[in-house]
Amino acid sequence: MHREKTRPWLSLLRLPNLLTVPGDPLAGAFLAAWSTSRTVMWPILLPVCGASLALYAAGLLSNDYLDRAEDSRFRPERPIPAGLVQPSTVLAAAILLTLGGLAAGVAAGPAAAFVLALLTACIWSYNAGVKRNTVAGPALMGLCRGLSLLAGAASQAPTILFLAAGGGKVSSTQPFPPYSVFDLTNHSTLLPWGAMAGLTCVVASITLISRKETTSLAPVGARIIFPPIAVFLTVVPPLLWAWSRVPHAVYPMGAGLGYLTAGMAVVWSAIWCGSISGKPPAFMIQKSIGAQIRGLILIQAALCAVAGLEGRIAALALLFAFWLATWAGKWFSGS
Repeated sequence: MHREKTRPWLSLLRLPNLLTVPGDPLAGAFLAAWSTSRTVMWPILLPVCGASLALYAAGLLSNDYLDRAEDSRFRPERPIPAGLVQPSTVLAAAILLTLGGLAAGVAAGPAAAFVLALLTACIWSYNAGVKRNTVAGPALMGLCRGLSLLAGAASQAPTILFLAAGGGKVSSTQPFPPYSVFDLTNHSTLLPWGAMAGLTCVVASITLISRKETTSLAPVGARIIFPPIAVFLTVVPPLLWAWSRVPHAVYPMGAGLGYLTAGMAVVWSAIWCGSISGKPPAFMIQKSIGAQIRGLILIQAALCAVAGLEGRIAALALLFAFWLATWAGKWFSGS
């Protein structure tokens, strides 16, 4: 009986996808801390990870609640149209998770809380109707994951939000700089922004493909080339930047994990995009989308691996999360 009650909720929450969420703020935090010569502040980072997870879960639940009529037509096996969960209960859970996520974000400081508030607005706007727009929908979905990464960066170095020079000099009593905002000459502070832009493009390109997931034998077209390209442009520039910053005599051995995870991320994306070339059946597109979402963990691991020893330890933890997500993907759909 207990399993019968929990399985519909795990299906609504797309269990494999949940494991891909904490790595977004984790990667942002490590990039921001390392590029501004700081040590990651875990008491601030953990609430951001929890907030991102809660907001992501709220987005999944509200998505199924608002799409229940469409799911009744195309995917009647989903928990709401199948009558396994009451719509009102799903909506209430989504609202509570949203409030909980925002509350957790406050504990991380005003900069992170501000980004998480933007993330909340994007999530609910997307589910409320923006997702039906061919251009704005994928872009907004991508921005949701990008903001999740930026929230982690902002929790460690608030001045990064302003692209300000001297990000490493911020104090706890004055989190926002009164000086030289929008200074694009400081390449260190641009690193998290570049990762955010890359992750946004990766998720936007995956979302563009997912628009075909309920249409069997519909040609996906050239859009399958976008995710691998976006993944490559997301993981390679940080590695090249790190290579230029650290003495070559000591960097190659330490960077091995970064190159490995970056390569895995690109190959994983290319394989699953290649699997839906031509006119694939709908179930194959759904399977590919789920796998590509799990592949985001590889991107997160590659970004963390850039950030010194502690970042490489985090990358190893993310690789374990990738294995767990892949295992969970055998039992629950990620799309």
